Amino acid sequence: MAGARYPGNWMYYINKALWLGIPRPVGYVFVTFLGFFLLLRVMKVNPWLSAIGAAAYAFSSYFFIIHEAGHTSKANAISFMAPVIAGILLTYRGKWLIGGALTALAVALQVNANHLQITYYLAIAIAMLGIAFLIDAAIKKTLPDFAKYSAILLLAAMLGVGPNVSRLWTASEYAAETLRGKSELPTEAGQESGLDKEYALRWSYGVSETLTLLIPDAFGGSSGVKLGKNSETAKEIRKQFGNTEQVGQVINQFPGYWGDQPFTSGPVYVGAIVCFLFVLGLILVEGPLKWWALAATLLFTALSWGRHFAPLTDLFFDYFPLYNKFRAVSMMLVIAEFTLPLLGVLALQKIMDSAADKEGNSKRLIRAIAIAAGVTGGLALLLALLGPALFSFEGAQDDKIGQLADLARDYRISALRNDAFRSAFFIAAAAALVFAYVKRWVQPVLVYAGLGMLVLLDMVPVDLRYINSESYVSKKRYDQAFVPSAASNFILQDKDPNYRVLNMTTSPFDDALTSYHHKSIGGYHAAKLRRYQDVISQHIQPEMQLLINALQNQPTDSSIRATFSSLDVLNMLNMRYVIYNPKAAPLQNASAFGNAWFASTLKKVNSPEEEITALGQGGLRTTAVVDVTKFPEAASLNLSPDSTARIGLSEWEPVRISYETQSQSEGLAVFSEVYYSKGWQAYLDGQPVDHLRANYVLRALKVPAGKHTVEFRFEPRSYAVGEQISLACSALLLLLLAAACFLEFRKPKDTAAS
Repeated sequence: MAGARYPGNWMYYINKALWLGIPRPVGYVFVTFLGFFLLLRVMKVNPWLSAIGAAAYAFSSYFFIIHEAGHTSKANAISFMAPVIAGILLTYRGKWLIGGALTALAVALQVNANHLQITYYLAIAIAMLGIAFLIDAAIKKTLPDFAKYSAILLLAAMLGVGPNVSRLWTASEYAAETLRGKSELPTEAGQESGLDKEYALRWSYGVSETLTLLIPDAFGGSSGVKLGKNSETAKEIRKQFGNTEQVGQVINQFPGYWGDQPFTSGPVYVGAIVCFLFVLGLILVEGPLKWWALAATLLFTALSWGRHFAPLTDLFFDYFPLYNKFRAVSMMLVIAEFTLPLLGVLALQKIMDSAADKEGNSKRLIRAIAIAAGVTGGLALLLALLGPALFSFEGAQDDKIGQLADLARDYRISALRNDAFRSAFFIAAAAALVFAYVKRWVQPVLVYAGLGMLVLLDMVPVDLRYINSESYVSKKRYDQAFVPSAASNFILQDKDPNYRVLNMTTSPFDDALTSYHHKSIGGYHAAKLRRYQDVISQHIQPEMQLLINALQNQPTDSSIRATFSSLDVLNMLNMRYVIYNPKAAPLQNASAFGNAWFASTLKKVNSPEEEITALGQGGLRTTAVVDVTKFPEAASLNLSPDSTARIGLSEWEPVRISYETQSQSEGLAVFSEVYYSKGWQAYLDGQPVDHLRANYVLRALKVPAGKHTVEFRFEPRSYAVGEQISLACSALLLLLLAAACFLEFRKPKDTAAS
C-alpha cells in the first residue's frame, strides 16, 4: 500500500500547500529551510542568524544527493524534523497549548512523509532530548512541570500519528510479510526476524570517512565523479588511453570514492563553518540543549559506522526494538546534520548577545574562537599537508579498474588536499569575522551579511557537484526514457492481460522500467515480500541461469522450447515473454501456465521449507503444493484429473480480478497471483469464501463442479477502518491547531486592553 492514496489524511494537502507551488526539488529545500528557521526563532535566535542557520542546514550536501537520487520521501521526512523539535521546545518552555498543537501538526506531517526510517531515528533523538530535559528538571527541582509537559507531548504525538493510521496500519501488516518481518525458513545466522545483518550494514560509514563532515571530498567524493574536461586527471587519462568514446565515459564516471561503502553518490558534508561553530558552541553554550546536541551527534555518528563499530551496532541491532528493520545505517548522519548547525547557531547568538565591551568576557570569547578555529581549521590543514602519509587512498573496488588505479589514487590525494585547504579557508574567514565583531571592529549587519555569504559560498558549490544544470533534462528527453524499446513494442501488441515479462537485459529485481510497460516477473522494492524473495533466490535466479546457458550455447528453436518447458517456477508465474535484446523481438514461451489452471494432484507438505523445496521437483502444471499445517482444510481435498475443466481470466484490475470456470467435478484452481492474506478476499459467485496458498507464493481456491465466477477483491480492513480514524484525527488536529492559534494570538490584545 506504499503507493496508495489516503484521502482521510489531510496532511497530504497541508504538505502540498507548504510548497507554495514551488516545483521539486526546490520545494523540499524551501520547506527544510522554513522548518529550521521556525525552530531557531522558537529558540529566540534573531531572524538574521536564524536565516543563516536555516541556509546552512538546508544546503547540507546529503540533502541534495538524495534529491538527485530521487529519494523524495526521505527528503520530505527530513524537512519536518525541525518543526517537531520546535513544538517540543515550546511545550517545555510553558507554552503548552501552541507547543502541543505545533508538535501534533509537525509529527503528522513528518510521519505522512512516509519514510519511517527517518521517523525512527528522529524518535530516538527526541527520547534523548527528553532525558536531557529530565536531568535538567531534576537539577532545578521542576519535575512536576516536566511530567505535565511530557504528558502533553505524548498526547500530541499520538494525535499527530492519528491522521496517518490508515497508512501505518496497512504498512505494518505488509511489513510483517516482507524482508523486515519474520523468516519462515531456517537461516544460517539463525535470525528469525528483521533484515539480514550483513545486508542491513552494507552501507556503513567508515570511521575515518566521518572527516567528510568537515572536508567534503576527503574520501574522493562519489563513486562516479564527473571530471572537468580540462582537469589534470582528465588530460592524463586522454594522454594515456586516447580520446575514444569509452575514455569519455571513464572521465564522466571516474572512480573517485575510496571509502568502505559499496558505492556512494556523494559524502555527507555539513560545512566547514558549521563544524567550527559547533565546536564553538561546545565551549560557549550552556544548558540541556548543548548536552543533547553533543550526545546525539556522538551516538548517531557512532551508529552510522555500523559494522566498523560492532559492539555498539550489535547492541542496537540485536536488542533495540525495530532497529533491525532498517538498512543503510549511514543514514544515521541526518541527526548529526541537524544537531551541528543547531548548536553552531546557538553559539553565534551567544556571541552576539555577549557584552563584548567587558574585557574579561571579550577575552573569554576570543579564546573560545581561537580554540574552535584551531581544532577544526588545524585538523583541515593537518590533513592537507600530511594526508598522503596518513591514508592509503586505495578503494575496495580498485582491483576492478586496472590501469586507472594509480590515476585514481593521485586524484583522491588531490581532492583531499584541495578540499582540506578550502575548509581551512572558510573556517579562518568565519573565525576572523566573528573575532572582528567581538573586538567591535565591525557592526552586526556586516557579520550577518558576511557569514551568510560565507555559508552559501561554502555549501552551494559542494551541492552543485551532485545536482546542477546538467542534472536536469528537457521534458521531451525525460519522456524519451519511457519510450518502449522495440522488444517492448512487440509485446505491447499482445492485448491479452494474461502474461508476464522477464527482462534479462537488466537486473530484473532492481529495475522498474519494465513494470512501467508490462506485468513483470521482476521490479524493485526495498521491502520485497519475503516469500517472493525466497522464490527469487532459490528458484527464479537458478532458472534464469539455465535460460542464459541455453542462449549462449548456439540455441535452436527446439532447444529453447525444451529449456522453457523445464522452467517450472517461471512458468507458474506466467512468463510468456523474455526480453534478451531490446532491439530484437522477444522470446515467446509457449510453456507458461497461464493466469490460472486446475491442479489434478495435491502434494501435501508440513513446513515452509518442504513447500519451497517441492517447487524444484517439477510437475507444477498439474500438481499444487500446499502446506497443510497452515491450511488444514486442504488435507481433505481429493483431486482427480478432469479433462473438461476450464478456467479463464475475464477481467483484471489492480484491486479486482475475475475468472470464469467450468468443470465436471470439484477441483483446486491455482492462480498466478501472489497470495497476500491481509486484504485479498475471494468470492465465489458473489459470495465471500476462504482461499489458501499454494506453490509457496500463489493463491488457490476450491471450486465446485459446474460454471462459476471467481473474483478476488483487495479489501483490507486496515484501510477501510484506518481511513475513518485518519479522517477523524485530521479534523481534530486542525481544530486544535486553530483553537491554539486563536488563544495564543489573542493574549496580547487582552493584555493591552487590561
